[in-house]
Amino acid sequence: MAELDEFLNIDDQKELFNEFVTPEVEIQLRGRSKLWDMIRKDWKHTDVEGLYAKQKVALEAPQSTGASYDDKYPDSQIVDVNKVILYIKRAEMFSLGFSGFALEAARRDGVTMPPWELEHDLLFLTMSEDLSRQLMMDGSGRLCQLVTCGADPTTDVKNAFFADATKFLKKKRRLEVHTLADIIGAGKAVSSYDGTLKVASVTDADTFELNANCSVSGDVDDYYFNHKAYAVAEGAGLGEMMGLMGIISDANPPQPNSTYGLQQLKVADYPEWVAKVDSNGGTPRDFEESLFIKMLNHISSFADTDVILVSEGVYNSYYKILRQFVSLPNAKALWGGWDGIAFIYNGKRIPMVSDKFVPDGCALFISQKDLIIHVMTPDILTWESGFGSGGGYLQKVADYNRYKAEGHIFANMGTHRRNAFGIIKDIKEA
Repeated sequence: MAELDEFLNIDDQKELFNEFVTPEVEIQLRGRSKLWDMIRKDWKHTDVEGLYAKQKVALEAPQSTGASYDDKYPDSQIVDVNKVILYIKRAEMFSLGFSGFALEAARRDGVTMPPWELEHDLLFLTMSEDLSRQLMMDGSGRLCQLVTCGADPTTDVKNAFFADATKFLKKKRRLEVHTLADIIGAGKAVSSYDGTLKVASVTDADTFELNANCSVSGDVDDYYFNHKAYAVAEGAGLGEMMGLMGIISDANPPQPNSTYGLQQLKVADYPEWVAKVDSNGGTPRDFEESLFIKMLNHISSFADTDVILVSEGVYNSYYKILRQFVSLPNAKALWGGWDGIAFIYNGKRIPMVSDKFVPDGCALFISQKDLIIHVMTPDILTWESGFGSGGGYLQKVADYNRYKAEGHIFANMGTHRRNAFGIIKDIKEA
């Protein structure tokens, strides 16, 4: 970095982070996460303490229309509009660490690449993938579940959404283990491991190796979480933000959210508000356009579908069908700049877009205007400042020739019309 002298100057750190670092970080986030880029952000309806987002939810339409034979209008009705509260989550918190020796060498042109560039490229790749996972999942924070557990570091696991249960388990990932009793609220609400557990290596789609014996770190049916991502109960700053698999469902999200339902609206109390789910009991079925037409016919009563997000295998299944017709394989549709295959519905070209984070065998029908990510400030990525003797972004680590910069993204995703979405499950993947 040409301006590394300024980077080490406390007076110029704020300007440098805001003008150089933050924009580049946001470019990486948008480039790697379709959802993060496309879903609108709102910071105007978060309370002054930054703990909650307030959102109006329309749960029913007024039945005050109809024909008349006596010149009278139908009785007017007040729409039942609930004002719900969404807890703001610590969606991402991160620390960048730098060796004082490396920084000094970079100042004097003693390295071929400034340490900042390497650090932020690798860290924000990991962060953008984790944000994408959260936006797609159900808000529970579960990474995978133990299948077998013996007296060795090798662990067999499974995941309810992906055939590759180790999709988000990278080398050196810090983990926690929680028992099934913890998660369903029937047992101890504490971690079964202290967080020093790490992934040593990923063997294959359902096996990874730990840095400690499996028998020490958990039992069969226990769940793995990212370190400090598990929450016992729903609350401000606790756990992960809500994702599409919790919203596009006909059931309450799993713990810790299910105590209050989605946005504190339980399915038992508001059964008409749920999303449309078409599954086949876990048995994969052939891709058929009629499945998609049926789903779109249902959703169109509530909202217009902007995009169909599908797994890579489902995308390939549809593409194989189109290959039978010479004129169709190149028919493209766009979703905010993202290329997709056009799915024709009532003359409308709906883009079908492949996303690596969509669960296996699934197609998600999205109404973009009915999703919102609540954030605390217009500057979504915020750097910690004002701490330490210097008051800058770059803080010296006590007793070490090291420096660190810390930041966070506080956010949560919600919807005011859950029935504007649908999901088709159990589609055979090509």
